[in-house]
Amino acid sequence: MGTLELEGYSNVDWVGSLNDKRSITRCCVFLGGNLISWKSNN
Repeated sequence: MGTLELEGYSNVDWVGSLNDKRSITRCCVFLGGNLISWKSNN
């Protein structure tokens, strides 16, 4: 059996829209090249 690789990526926009001043957060996690989790908040 080979090894599994765990990768995580994130992106944050602290200001977000100039109209509502809310931040935007996104992230995803891959295990062995397969997406296993994701999240997006506005």
